[in-house]
Amino acid sequence: MGNEAIARGAIEAGVKVVSGYPGTPSSEVIMSLSEVANKLGMYVEWATNEKVGFEICLGASFAGIRSLCTMKAPGLNVASDSIVSAAYSGVKGGLTILVADDPGPHTTQTEQDSRWFAELSKLPMIEPSDPQEAKDFTKLAYELSEGLKLPIILRTTTRVNHTVGNVSYGDVVKLKRIPKFVKDIQRYVRASMKGNLARHKWLNNQLSKAEDIANELGLNKVLYDGKVALVTDGVVFNHVYESVRKLGIENKVKIIKLGLTYPLPKKFLLNELSNSDKVLVIEELDPYLETKIRALVQSEGLGIEVLGKESLGIPLEGELTPSIIAAALSGVFGKVVKEIGVTEVKVPPRPPPMCAGCPHRLTYYALLKSIRKCGYDLNEVPIMGDIGCYALSYEPPYEAIWTEHAMGASIGLAIGLKVSGYDKPVIATIGDSTFYHAGIPALIEAIHKNIDILIVVLDNLTVAM
Repeated sequence: MGNEAIARGAIEAGVKVVSGYPGTPSSEVIMSLSEVANKLGMYVEWATNEKVGFEICLGASFAGIRSLCTMKAPGLNVASDSIVSAAYSGVKGGLTILVADDPGPHTTQTEQDSRWFAELSKLPMIEPSDPQEAKDFTKLAYELSEGLKLPIILRTTTRVNHTVGNVSYGDVVKLKRIPKFVKDIQRYVRASMKGNLARHKWLNNQLSKAEDIANELGLNKVLYDGKVALVTDGVVFNHVYESVRKLGIENKVKIIKLGLTYPLPKKFLLNELSNSDKVLVIEELDPYLETKIRALVQSEGLGIEVLGKESLGIPLEGELTPSIIAAALSGVFGKVVKEIGVTEVKVPPRPPPMCAGCPHRLTYYALLKSIRKCGYDLNEVPIMGDIGCYALSYEPPYEAIWTEHAMGASIGLAIGLKVSGYDKPVIATIGDSTFYHAGIPALIEAIHKNIDILIVVLDNLTVAM
């Protein structure tokens, strides 16, 4: 699968330090590497949270060692403080941050589009479209990282992470590096305001070099040579390619696949758009590329019509499919989409349950029973849930938790209810891994402020989801 391909790419790149926090759809990268870590002399670990995991990788990078940090999209928010500062410090050994977005969403609380974070942090972002590119781009990310002396964000989506496909291996880079960290106060100490200004100028200068290096590495590609440009990125490229062939419009389009999505490869785009009559931007989630390409076309006075989300009728939410894209293209090219008939099969719904044998089935049963025994109605005693498989207790027959917001949020939300004057008991339920990840600061707050809440730590000795 794509995650195993990313693991292989890290091996081929000579990565020696890997850290991150589990979260679908990114987890299998570290799971795969952990199986061969001892044999390869690679340090592989699950960190307490994404921020800690990134800082471990950054420290290794300061010493000249290549490192990989993995997380799902919400983990990027947790690690953001350290990541944004790292853009100013830069790196010595290559550092890649795998961020797995989840359009759909399948297993995530939001459809966060992490492409905006690349622009916020001023860190280059590259996006593979399939398992082969997942491996190749991971390996190339280290060339880009060390060429720019910056961390690189490798953005994937669920369909790239979990797609299974054939992958051709490459050679493993043999790096014999002795860890060495040289003192440089202006570079590494963010308390220096004058130094920060200088490093910001340095960062902007490094970003200006990103496109040239990306083009040398072959990250951006073009398919066909028609007059209508179709600009896309990531897994959507596969759907665009399939739709174009399905409609038989190969001679009318030019598919421009951006592997580097931040900074926008302007020279590459201007060269490819120079002979185009029209530009169609096809992407999942937010109109990120559309916004940038509209601005580029306008500022350069190209006079080319740019069509995107609204004009093509492409949704702002959910995954894109070949059918959605083919329908959008058919309106532009006047083609009729022939739908393949599907036999209707009634499949009973199977929402994910709490697993058979899960000890916390009885935990919630006992909580609900205790609430009744204390004379309260179940609809007046809030149970604040947290991130983890125990959140499935929101479903029948329990319907126990009232909220599930973000890692560690159950305790803070419970505190908020009580300090607002809520006069009934408030309960926070949090898993052991989530407690260590982000629950401890809120517990300290509750104790320091003497807040009357019940906190239940659901300990199963593992990260279960």
